[in-house]
Amino acid sequence: MNFSERLKKAREHAGLSQRSLSESVGMSQPGYQKLENGASGSRFAAQIAFACGVSPEWLVTGKGGMLDGVLPGPDIRAWYPILGSVPCGAPDQIIERARQDPAVQWAPSPKMVSCLAFYLRVSGNSMSPTLSEGDIVLIDPEAQPRHRDIVVVRNGDNEATMKRLLQDGDEWLLVPDNPQFPTKALGACEIVGVAVHSYRDLR
Repeated sequence: MNFSERLKKAREHAGLSQRSLSESVGMSQPGYQKLENGASGSRFAAQIAFACGVSPEWLVTGKGGMLDGVLPGPDIRAWYPILGSVPCGAPDQIIERARQDPAVQWAPSPKMVSCLAFYLRVSGNSMSPTLSEGDIVLIDPEAQPRHRDIVVVRNGDNEATMKRLLQDGDEWLLVPDNPQFPTKALGACEIVGVAVHSYRDLR
């Protein structure tokens, strides 16, 4: 059994369509389709193995069994790119650039959200104790912002920040969870996306 055949077997084992699997690991559907049509490998192989619940070694090399070493754990519903800063441009162009860049890291998520979502690493402690410096936060550009959501906003100088969005009458405010930082009006700032999930490295 070659790589393409193992890939198809893994996808069918997980009960996923080509489209849903490709979106969950950050690939385009045509790109994934090429893998099943005769590729000998892929840099997305580890993500695909995790998404399908199969052994990465089996998927890549054919060694061992399909489920060897696979232990029950948190469900991984999708993979999203970790971007170093709030990106400029249209969301679909941002994700496409990330897919084409082999240096971009991708992180798993137990939540399946918009295919345009991405991770950001928290800088500073204005959202402490909810979020700490170094936490990785999943941002969904297509989620509708609501009162008390944590959002990423960008001002006219292209400076970005992550704050809690609160509505006070007709006014929207950007409020830090850390009381040592000031509250500001949303004003003309652009809401880039809504924070929907986070996790942190412990060492």
